[in-house]
Amino acid sequence: MAITVSEALTKALSFAAKWMGDMADVIYDLNTDYNPTGMDAQSLTALIAAWQSGGISYETFYENLQRGEIASSERTAEDEQLLISNAGTGMGDMTQ
Repeated sequence: MAITVSEALTKALSFAAKWMGDMADVIYDLNTDYNPTGMDAQSLTALIAAWQSGGISYETFYENLQRGEIASSERTAEDEQLLISNAGTGMGDMTQ
């Protein structure tokens, strides 16, 4: 149902934008993540242990944090490493 409503709203907003002279593409998506699956404490502990022991790379660790909805899905592993390295250095707020 949410997908159908999103499609209808996209069409309506596109029509309104064109009516007002704006030819930009309009996309409107309703949230369909109804069952958030955050990471539990035991999984997080195991993931940290795997990373710290060298069993997985930092990139794999960070991807799992993103999937577990702990780390920002809009920030790359490289961006996160930069934030970590700049923490406390006076480099300013590096968040997006």
